[in-house]
Amino acid sequence: MKHGVFLFLHLNVVILAARIATIPLGIAGFFINVYSPLFVIVWVLCGICAVITLVSLGIRAPTSSAMEKYIEDYHREFEDRQIKEFSQRHRQVKVLILRCYEYGKFSCVLNKRVIYGTLVMMALVTATDGMWIVKETKPLINDMPGETTVYRMNHAARLSVEKILDQNNNARLVINDGENEIDVITHNDYHLTDFISTLNA
Repeated sequence: MKHGVFLFLHLNVVILAARIATIPLGIAGFFINVYSPLFVIVWVLCGICAVITLVSLGIRAPTSSAMEKYIEDYHREFEDRQIKEFSQRHRQVKVLILRCYEYGKFSCVLNKRVIYGTLVMMALVTATDGMWIVKETKPLINDMPGETTVYRMNHAARLSVEKILDQNNNARLVINDGENEIDVITHNDYHLTDFISTLNA
């Protein structure tokens, strides 16, 4: 997402606060005694807010709701794309989608959940002639394109789930088929349960 890093660094709040505070601080500066220590403090703060406002004029920092909508739209587009692509080559195609993240240094709270700076969409595709996992990573901190890898599950997957001890009910999912390993963070809910059950079926 373009300028998504501003949300993860919480700079969207800083920019908004600076834009709101610039004019009131400027007005307040004219009513404060020149010899008061508060005079310098107010004008310094006003100057800082003005600089932040000017520098960020061309930047549209995303809000939490904008990021949430972006992820939802990407989720739907990814699912539709996998159904379409696999249905053209295989019969009786079923697709399960699991929304995950790569653990990393960028994180923020979105809809009461901790998310990380790289979105990982995973599709578990089953058809009459096989099973595949499609993994697509998409940075949320910038507008770089996603990278897609397709794994054919030729062997029984050795699968482990490690729950992360936090208040957000996150889980670490590790999938290993003997040749490849996928290691992601996801929410510990029924989507994860269905994904694991189908993979182990």
